[in-house]
This record gives sequence, C-alpha cells and structure tokens, in this order.
Amino acid sequence: MHLPAESRAAVAVTEKPSPAGPGAQAGYLARLLAHIERHKFYPRAARRRALEGEVEVTFEVLAEGRVRALEVRGGARLLRNAARQAVQAAQPLPRPPEATALPYRVRFRMRFALQGR
Repeated sequence: MHLPAESRAAVAVTEKPSPAGPGAQAGYLARLLAHIERHKFYPRAARRRALEGEVEVTFEVLAEGRVRALEVRGGARLLRNAARQAVQAAQPLPRPPEATALPYRVRFRMRFALQGR
C-alpha cells in the first residue's frame, strides 16, 4: 500500500517562454503541478529509513498531454523512482494552453518531507 507524500512540488520553470502569455503559463504550471502532486506517494521503504529530499524532474509535454523525455535526478533512488512513477501515473497531463509552443519543456523540484520533522 502506498501512502500519500507529505510534500509539495516546487515552482516549475519552463525552458522557453510561452506565446500564451505569462499569466496563462503560470496558471497552466500550477494546474500541472497540482495534477502530478495528486499522483505522488511516499515509498514505505523511504519512510522506514526516514529518507527526505528533493529530486529534479524534467520532461516535455506534448499537445495531447503526454510526457516525453522524462528525466529524474538527484536525491535517493527510492525518491527518484517515486517521482518518476508519479509523473507517469499522472498521464495524460492537463493540456497546455492553445497558443503554447510545443513541446512544452518543464523542470521542477519534487520535495519529499516526512511530516512532523
């Protein structure tokens, strides 16, 4: 059984500006991160070992909300695997705004922190 992670995703950063405008881009990134966050879990083995940390997640979003070129770096392997699984389970992602240049490259840090620490 997977338990939810007590963590929040950090602010995402795109690699190139969106023609949809900064407001549309910020709103989309907030929806995107919230969507991924709902699929995130804290691995039981990481809890037992009291592993915490951040992993850097980078990927491209395609028009239909699919992920391409997913990379997860940093942190413990258990946390990297959990971050990768969260992004994969969250597909299809919310579609980018209409005027967004595709593929839409996203980079953010996913944080895993045990509650009460």
